[in-house]
Amino acid sequence: MRGSKVQGYREPGFQERVASATRARNSALDKLRARQKADPVEPAPDAAQKGPND
Repeated sequence: MRGSKVQGYREPGFQERVASATRARNSALDKLRARQKADPVEPAPDAAQKGPND
């Protein structure tokens, strides 16, 4: 019983882990790009022209 493994289960290999990480990264980047298009960030009109002591 010590050396038995569950049949049908295997650890993902290196290539599978890399592929999974790539899919996750691309998915996160797609979500970020979609959010940026939906919510454009506009600076305050006076913030760019005023100095720190104005």
